[in-house]
Amino acid sequence: MNRASIRKKAGTFSKSFPFDWLKQLSGQQFIFPFYHAVSNSEIQHIKNLYPVCTEDQFRSDLNFLLSKYQAATITDVLNFVNSGKKNSKPFFFLSFDDGFAECATVIAPILKEKGIEAAFFVNPAFIDNPDFSHRQKISMIIEKTATANKSEIEKIQQFTETENLPLEATAKALKKLTFKDEEKIDKIATVLDLNFKQLAGQIKPYLTLKQLKKLHSDGFTIGSHGFDHSEFQLLKTEEMKQQVEKSFTYLESNLNIRNRVFSFPFTDHKIPLSFFNYLQNEANVVVSFGTAGLKNDAVPIHIQRIPAELGGFDSVRQIIKAEYFYYLAKALAGKNQILRK
Repeated sequence: MNRASIRKKAGTFSKSFPFDWLKQLSGQQFIFPFYHAVSNSEIQHIKNLYPVCTEDQFRSDLNFLLSKYQAATITDVLNFVNSGKKNSKPFFFLSFDDGFAECATVIAPILKEKGIEAAFFVNPAFIDNPDFSHRQKISMIIEKTATANKSEIEKIQQFTETENLPLEATAKALKKLTFKDEEKIDKIATVLDLNFKQLAGQIKPYLTLKQLKKLHSDGFTIGSHGFDHSEFQLLKTEEMKQQVEKSFTYLESNLNIRNRVFSFPFTDHKIPLSFFNYLQNEANVVVSFGTAGLKNDAVPIHIQRIPAELGGFDSVRQIIKAEYFYYLAKALAGKNQILRK
C-alpha cells in the first residue's frame, strides 16, 4: 500500500476521534505544514502533479491553524531544534516549496494580513524564469497530451514505452521521469510543439529576484530547495553538496540571508546520515526539512513537514487529523521515528 492510500485510510479512521484528543495524545504540539502554491486560477505547470488550494481554502486553513496553534517565528523553530525538539506550546510554522510566483502575488499578502511568518524555499536556477523544472515540464506535457492528435500520442507513448495503453498509463509513466530524463522530456515537448523557455518567459511561473528580495525584506525566511530541483536521492554525495553550496551562494550574494535553512526537494528518503552531518557541520545549515509527514527524525536539526495539498482531503484540518491518527498508530509498533545510517 502506497503512502497516499495509507493517508486516505488514516483520514477515514480518524473521523471517529476528536481533533484535540488526537493532538494531545500524540504529544506533537509543534507542526510544520507546507504548500507549493495558492491560486483561484488553473496552473497548468502544477495541476497534473498535486492539488492547488484556492484563496478561500487557504484562508480557511489558516483560520483553523490559528484557532488550534500559535503562529511560530523562525526563532521559535530554531529554539525548538536547539531544545532537542521539545516544546509544550502548540505552534505551527508554514513553508512553501519551489518558489512559484504565487508566493509573492497571493500567499505573502494573505500571510502579512494575518501576521504569520513563513519560509519560502527556492531553486535559484529558476529565479527570473529562464526555464521550467523537469516536474513542471511533465505537468504541461500531460496537459497538452490530452488534446494531442493520434500521431503525437503514438510518438509520446514510444518515448514512455506505453504503446497501445490508455493515456492514464502514459501520464503515470511521465510522472516517473526524473531530472536524469530531462533530454527525453524535452524531446517529448518537441513532439507537442512546446517551447519551455519561451513559455517560461511568457507565463513567468517562478519568482523574480525583485520579488524574492521583497519577500526577504518583508521578514519572510528564504531558504534553499537545492539549485535546480534535482532528486537528491539520485545524486552522488558530491553532487548533493554542489546543489547546496551553489544555491546558498546565490541566496547569500543576492539577499544577504542570515541563516542557512534548507528543505529537500521531493524527499529525504535514502539520504545517508553522513550528508546530514555535512549539512550541519560543514554547510552550516541551522535547520533542514523533509516531507514525510508527522514523524520524529533522529537527525537533531532535521524536521519532517506535513504535506498540505493532498487529493482526497478537503482541508488542512483533515490532513493534520489523519497525520495525528497515523502517528499514534505507528507509535504502537514503534515505527514513528526515522532512523538513518
